[in-house]
Amino acid sequence: MGAGLAGAAGVGGLVYGLTPSRSFATERGEIRQIPLADGVNITLNTLTEMRVRPVDQAGDVRLVSGEVLVDVARDAAKACVLRIDDFSVRGADALFFVSRLPDQASRLTVHRGSVVLVKPDGMATMALSEGQRLTLAAGAGAQASLTTLTFDEMTRELSWREGRLAFHDETLGSAVDAFARYSRQPIVLRRADLNDQTITGLFASNDPVGFAQAVGAAFNAPVRAEAGRIIIG
Repeated sequence: MGAGLAGAAGVGGLVYGLTPSRSFATERGEIRQIPLADGVNITLNTLTEMRVRPVDQAGDVRLVSGEVLVDVARDAAKACVLRIDDFSVRGADALFFVSRLPDQASRLTVHRGSVVLVKPDGMATMALSEGQRLTLAAGAGAQASLTTLTFDEMTRELSWREGRLAFHDETLGSAVDAFARYSRQPIVLRRADLNDQTITGLFASNDPVGFAQAVGAAFNAPVRAEAGRIIIG
């Protein structure tokens, strides 16, 4: 369904706009929950950076990179505003997931309640409800894609909170890229034909060896360690 839309924490001297802000970040493989004022809790996935202003309050949050799960309590004092790319997401009594990864379109999924997305011009808005995912497209005249997820799809999207990576008909190339965000031990698909093969399963995000062995068994490919890497094929 198409939707027409354009387009270890640290405290530092960052200035987000004209108001002092605080920067929160996670290392590779780290997941961290940040409780903010006003009844807002934000969970940062691996390799994520966000900035909050005013400091320790939930009035204005910017996702710089990575993935966050934002939980705004029913009795929150005010709505949380999260900025991603040139868009703003406003949620009250809501649970929503936002992803901003390199070389991928940014995504917004509502897991509870509803949110309002404000376009870069600050005028037009779009409401999203539970189970809806919006894939954002930046740039003037670009189109965004709105889809409705199944319960299983929504569950898989948040499996990282339990230290798992859930794949369903995912290409091995994409699955290997996902593991690279959690593990310092890279996986290399040596056989060219493996990249586009698909895999379904639930894997521990901190166990790239176990994942590689499962892939090797499924596709009759040898697995070995070589110079700090895991080679498949």
